[in-house]
Amino acid sequence: MAGVVIGTFIRDPVKVMVLSFLLHYVMDFIPHRAQRPIQSVKDKGIKGLRGQSKRELAIKSLEPLLGNFVVWSYLAFADPTLRATIFLGGFFGWFPDLFVFLEWRWGFPRPWPFGILEKKFHKHRSDFWGIAPQIVVIIICAALMVMHLYK
Repeated sequence: MAGVVIGTFIRDPVKVMVLSFLLHYVMDFIPHRAQRPIQSVKDKGIKGLRGQSKRELAIKSLEPLLGNFVVWSYLAFADPTLRATIFLGGFFGWFPDLFVFLEWRWGFPRPWPFGILEKKFHKHRSDFWGIAPQIVVIIICAALMVMHLYK
């Protein structure tokens, strides 16, 4: 969702792609909620899939793309002048999650240096303090998008 906000306020497609992609990693450094299969893969790599639900991991890897697609579509059609940058921001904001999916599904390693940084700094929690940062980011993003649409 943060990539969509970047695409809403920045018109340069290259800047939108780069900033959205990098912001994903910055936000991953803040401990946030994750389901057990994803944490297991992050801790143990592909071996962490033993005994895990591959279906749940696939859903959790693809969920941000599919869920946010509704938000992207609404914003893109509400303000057609931003359509390209909104979709680029949303896609590249989600893109690092594709690396997780490709690693568990086909064993492709995550690109250097992002795989190293993610495994070292990406933190998850399963309690309230894991979901709280996500709620705060969603509220801020939603407020920024609404303010832009109804300025």
